[in-house]
Amino acid sequence: GIDVPNEQSGLVPTPEYYKKVYKGWRWKSSTIISLSIGQGEIATTPLQLANITAAISNRGWWYIPHLAKRIDDPAFYKDNNFFVKQKTLIDSVYFESVVDAMYLTVEQGTARASRIEGISMCGKTGTVQNPQGEDHSIFISF
Repeated sequence: GIDVPNEQSGLVPTPEYYKKVYKGWRWKSSTIISLSIGQGEIATTPLQLANITAAISNRGWWYIPHLAKRIDDPAFYKDNNFFVKQKTLIDSVYFESVVDAMYLTVEQGTARASRIEGISMCGKTGTVQNPQGEDHSIFISF
C-alpha cells in the first residue's frame, strides 16, 4: 500500500505455509527455530526492515513510507494517509525485552563495532543471502 513503484511483499511463514511445504504436519520446532533470529524462510525488503525497526523503536506503531518531492506544499499534508499511525497487533508489553536485547547487541554483542560514545543505540546484525554471489551484511538500528 505504499506509493513506491514495484512494491513487493515479504514472507513470514505461517503454519499453513509449513503444512504445504512439508505435506501436512511433518515439521516441528527444530524446523522453525531459526525464524526467531531472522533466518530460515523469512524474506524481507530493506524498506520492510525499516518499518519493523520503526515499529520496535516506537513500541508498536509506525508510519507508511512515502516519497515526496517537496514537503513545504500544504497539499502534501491534506487528507494524507501517510500521516496516520499504523499499529501492530503485538501487545506493547513485549517490546521492552526486544529493545533491551537490541541495546545489548550494540553494547556487548555482534554490533559492538557500531557503538558511538555518548549515544544509546539499539541494533540487530544479520546476513542477507545473495543467490548471485557472496552474502551481504545488514544492520538495522535506532
